Amino acid sequence: MPRLIPALALLATAMFSLSAQAALLGRLPATPGGNDYQAYYDTILDITWLADANYAKTSGYHPTGYLTWDESLAFVDSLNASAHLGVTIWRLPFVFDVDANGCPGLTRLDPVGVDCGYNTNLNEFRAEMSTMFYDTLGNPGFFDPADSSQRDTGEYGLLFSGPFANLDGNGLYWYGQENVANTVQAWYFGMPSGGQGPRGKNSTSPAWPVVDGDIDLAIIPIPAAGWLFLSGLAALGWLRRRNG
Repeated sequence: MPRLIPALALLATAMFSLSAQAALLGRLPATPGGNDYQAYYDTILDITWLADANYAKTSGYHPTGYLTWDESLAFVDSLNASAHLGVTIWRLPFVFDVDANGCPGLTRLDPVGVDCGYNTNLNEFRAEMSTMFYDTLGNPGFFDPADSSQRDTGEYGLLFSGPFANLDGNGLYWYGQENVANTVQAWYFGMPSGGQGPRGKNSTSPAWPVVDGDIDLAIIPIPAAGWLFLSGLAALGWLRRRNG
């Protein structure tokens, strides 16, 4: 019987991982009909993530993909300028700064539970990267959410990366918000520990762009004049068939 325990644990882990990833729907395969998706729609947050979590590096935009906060915003602007994947509304992930007070006395477990600290993902205030890390991918934080104690198993951080490529387990990923209490800082999410808070904007971190909603619905639409033109052609065709 003891021999079955590791196997059962592995099966349970696999089942949990599959259920978590059910919230991610592949979008825009690079190969028609393939599963080499370039983006994933997040049904929990109603946003779409780039499949490549360090696209600044792999695209050749930057040699390492580690950018200052201002550089990360410029990178997002470059995606919008080029209509990457047919979309011009890329942004960095969002975090809620409760009471707009930064992180006074940053603790292991933020008392409010939504901005600073660990396991920060209440339903009504979902910080997007913490929700991805904890809820969707099923990763454990450095501190146990039950009692704020440090985990003694040594198993924490980015253990599960899901379907994403180049998700950096050592990266402190930029959020899109600066620290209003100290504007030389901006918010980050730490993949090594599962914590988040502000850090200096001149620090370097990866940037993981997202799009609001489902990217399949966010593709650049035909201008209104184009729709009117097509509607006119359709109506003309219908009249011809009727009178013919």
